[in-house]
Amino acid sequence: DNKLKHLLFDRQNSEFWFCGVLIGKTKSLKEIFNYEPGIICSAPLGAMPAPEGNLISAIDGMLERKCEISCIPANSFVIDIDHPWDLIEANQKALSNIFEKMEVSIIDKSAFISDGADILPDAKLWIHEGGRIEKGTVIKGNLVLGMNSHIAIGALLEENIFVNSNTNISEFAKIHKNSIIGENNRILHNAEFEGITLDTVFMVHTCCVSGVIGSHVDIGAGTISATWRFDDKIKEVRCKQRKEIPPYHGNLTYLGDYCRTGINTMFMPGVRIGAYSCVGPGIIVSNDIDPYSLVLLKQPIEIKSWGPNRYP
Repeated sequence: DNKLKHLLFDRQNSEFWFCGVLIGKTKSLKEIFNYEPGIICSAPLGAMPAPEGNLISAIDGMLERKCEISCIPANSFVIDIDHPWDLIEANQKALSNIFEKMEVSIIDKSAFISDGADILPDAKLWIHEGGRIEKGTVIKGNLVLGMNSHIAIGALLEENIFVNSNTNISEFAKIHKNSIIGENNRILHNAEFEGITLDTVFMVHTCCVSGVIGSHVDIGAGTISATWRFDDKIKEVRCKQRKEIPPYHGNLTYLGDYCRTGINTMFMPGVRIGAYSCVGPGIIVSNDIDPYSLVLLKQPIEIKSWGPNRYP
C-alpha cells in the first residue's frame, strides 16, 4: 500500500532509499520539526549517526507519533549529490533525459545557423534566443545552446552537449560528449574540455581539461589534466577522514570556485583543488590541494656569463 512502516539503517541491504524529499502540510511539518532531536535516535547499536538534524530524524519522530506516511517511488533516476563526481553523473543523466524527450529541434526565430556549419543530420538542436552556430563549426550530435551563446571558427562539439547563455566556444576548441558548459564561459584557441564548468570559466590556449571546474576559474595556457593511470586503477580519495574510491569519474580533475592555474600546469588523475587556490606555472599536481592555497614551484637554476666572446 506504499505506506512507510519503519526505517532500516542499512544501505547495503536496503531495496529502497530515502531520496531526501518530504511533502506535507506546512503546519504539520512545523510541529514535527519542533520536536526534531538533531540526531537519529532509533539508529541501531553500533551505528554512528551524524550529530545533525535531518529529515530522517523528523520521519523517525512522525513514525513514533503514529503518523501515516505514504511513499512515492521515484519514476526516474535519483542521485545523492554528496561528492563532486556525483555532479557529473547527475547532470549527464539529466541531459540524456532532455534529449530523449525531445522529438524535434527547437530553434528560436532570432537564432542563426550558418549553411556552412557541419551538423549531423539527425542531431536534435535546441537553440535559444540569439544563439549562433557559425560557418566552419562541427556539431556531431544533440545540442542545447543558451541565449546569446556562439559556436564559431572551427569549434567541434560532440554529441549530447549543453551550453548555457552568453558563452563563446570558438577558435578550434573541442567539447567532448555529455559535457555541460556554464554561463559566460570562454573556451577558445584549441582548448579541449570534457565534464562540467560552472559560470564564468575562461579556458584558452591549447589546454586540455576533464572534470568539474567551479565558478570564476581561470585556466592558464597549456594546462593539462590526466585521466588514465598506468595501473588502470581509480585514485583513492579522503572525504571527511574517510577513504573512498569513487564509483565513477574518479580520475577526473576537480577545481573549486575562484581558482587559477599557471601555464603548463599538469594535474594527475583524480586530484581535487580547493576553492580560492592558485597553482603556479609548470607544477605537476599529484595530490589534493587545500582551499586558500598558493602553490609555487622552486627549481635550481644556474646563470653564467655569455656573449660574442664565447664564439671564435
